[in-house]
Amino acid sequence: MTGSMDLPAKGGFSFDLCRRNNMLEKNGLKVPGFRKTGTTIVGLVFQDGVVLGADTRATEGPIVADKNCEKIHFMAPNIYCCGAGTAADTEAVTDMVSSQLQLHRYATGRESRVVTALTLLKSHLFKYQGHVSAALVLGGVDCTGPHLHTVYPHGSTDTLPFATMGSGSLAAMSVFESKYKEGLTREEGIQIVCEAICAGIFNDLGSGSNVDVCVITKGKTEYLRNHQLPNPRTYASSKGYSFTKGQTEVLSSKVTLLKQKVEVAEGESSWGIPSWEEDHGGVCHRRQLAIYPSDMAIYLVSAMIKNLMHEGKLVPSDIIVRLLLTAMLQSGNDRFLVDGFPRNEENRRAYESIVGIEPELVLFIDCPREELERRILHRDQGRDDDNVDTIRKRFQVFHDSTLPVVLYYDRMGKVDGAKSADAVFDDVKAIFTQLLTTQI
Repeated sequence: MTGSMDLPAKGGFSFDLCRRNNMLEKNGLKVPGFRKTGTTIVGLVFQDGVVLGADTRATEGPIVADKNCEKIHFMAPNIYCCGAGTAADTEAVTDMVSSQLQLHRYATGRESRVVTALTLLKSHLFKYQGHVSAALVLGGVDCTGPHLHTVYPHGSTDTLPFATMGSGSLAAMSVFESKYKEGLTREEGIQIVCEAICAGIFNDLGSGSNVDVCVITKGKTEYLRNHQLPNPRTYASSKGYSFTKGQTEVLSSKVTLLKQKVEVAEGESSWGIPSWEEDHGGVCHRRQLAIYPSDMAIYLVSAMIKNLMHEGKLVPSDIIVRLLLTAMLQSGNDRFLVDGFPRNEENRRAYESIVGIEPELVLFIDCPREELERRILHRDQGRDDDNVDTIRKRFQVFHDSTLPVVLYYDRMGKVDGAKSADAVFDDVKAIFTQLLTTQI
């Protein structure tokens, strides 16, 4: 015995979430509104190449975020792309594909083809199924002629003689459908593109400001930034407001004397940092020329050093020495041990000129190059620069810059660095013990 049961047909979509959202809204949930993005981008093929066009308004909901942004992106010298949707997504996608095309040109030694850019774009967008909000009009001229394509956020593409995308695309399409014809000249193509963009600007609230045009022909690309200004903003005073001196009434004034002053100047300025002098008895005393540097002075110097290091430049020796001198004076001690300084002749001359103290002892730990190289390579500190090439470059820098400083000082104690660590420590300890027991 057999039987059959008629089951209700199921559609291809599930609307369960729609019913859920309606129920939540009836229970008082405030449903977030849809955010509309605005753009008008177009392109057409003329007899010698491709013309791309875009408006320059970037919106953030109802707010105009940028009046003159760039929506025509560079892909290759012969390929450009207009972007609509989320600005960050269009920038990221076009930059990524542009770099891939450049690597492809390096590998092949040939001009990029438009179909290569098209394949890279739609393959990337298809993987994310529309979550990357980038709608693109791609145009270019290669060895096979001019090409114009549209790429949708889901990865689907079209190949057309003229195309529009964005919130102003319907208004722009009406211009193309009424005026486009095959065999357009360059001037006719630019004129129609400008009219299409203006149609989007005047009929779509999300589009506005100026008209950018890019003309691509065989072996030549012209990017006409702000080619048309359909909505010039007129101001009452182009130069702003100006008031005659003395018209503003001063209600009160107060002058506060600062206890510290900051002197920042180039060259041999003291920054208010103390210096040294030596009396006739041979004893070194501190002499304060001005004042100790304030927090603001230290902040300014620190910011300057940070900027120099960020730019890959060396910090001037006089700055290093003045900071060293400040630390010495503020410590309250009369003897100091400076490690690893001066490193070159410029450091030494700045030290002698600014500090003016003759060192009582210059200690040099001498170690053969082979032994030093072995120790650095086996110290296991996890440093990336602990390799043979970098270490030998350091040796060369030492030979060129630091060795002349070592040879300059005649009163130099030398310790054999090839010994064990305990033996080197004992030798150094003996030298400093003798120095500390000596009267100045």
